[in-house]
Amino acid sequence: MLHFLREIYGVYKVYRKGKIPLSETDYTKLTNPLKELIKLGDAGLFSQLKSDAVGARKLVEAVVGWISISAKNKEFLDSLTDLKQFRSEELNIIVRLASLRRLIELWKTNKENANEKFWQTELVKCPYAFSLIFPYAVVLVGEKVYVGGKDITNTGGNIADFLIKRALTGNCVVVEIKTPKSALLGRPYRNIYSMSHDVSGATVQVQNYIHGLVAEETKLLAKFPNTHATRARGVVLVGNTLELDSPEKRHAFELYRNSLEGVELLTFDEFFHKAQMLVDLLRQK
Repeated sequence: MLHFLREIYGVYKVYRKGKIPLSETDYTKLTNPLKELIKLGDAGLFSQLKSDAVGARKLVEAVVGWISISAKNKEFLDSLTDLKQFRSEELNIIVRLASLRRLIELWKTNKENANEKFWQTELVKCPYAFSLIFPYAVVLVGEKVYVGGKDITNTGGNIADFLIKRALTGNCVVVEIKTPKSALLGRPYRNIYSMSHDVSGATVQVQNYIHGLVAEETKLLAKFPNTHATRARGVVLVGNTLELDSPEKRHAFELYRNSLEGVELLTFDEFFHKAQMLVDLLRQK
């Protein structure tokens, strides 16, 4: 009778909350879900996760979210490093792989997307996106940032797509993003190709942004600690190398981009190819 009353009381508590709908409903009692999950063991847990992809994803999201919330707890982080079967660096690799795969999938399904705002929005969602451009770690300072240029009438200001900085030294880099459908080359000029309006315009634009940022460095970067613009550099992400379908076109493009002072010219397919190379490298670990 005592056991019966305890069980009935549990149902009564649900009833008092007013969450029992009319009609027939099935309920499952969970005594201690975590203990039940641990009892499954590796083989049982893997089997359950493979049979329910949606449930597996929700479980992973919950665990990763819990780890993120607990990241400020030093004792918790130290306990992760002691795990033998699943080390913290392995989790880091898994998270990076997931992020990079999302980036690669974005490229595969949107190669023909000519919406500049779309690319600016999507690239900033990936925490490792900007690090793909450089051989050093970088940190995002801001997007759609003012980099100087207003006159005495308070007009004519310059707005850069992104401002990033070197993670260790704090020196700034201005990033301008176009689209993979932006043309790289213009019309042939005698026996050599000229650059397109998008390419020449974007590179001059970035150089102008850098000029304004350096000129007003003290005022613009005053609120950002360890951030400066000492001979700041720029990056333009534009076009696709598929357009360079002849030695003459490739020659003209390389002549131009290697002659630029302080600005790196990078195509979208080069950018995402580097992401694929990183995925291949992480898979080997």
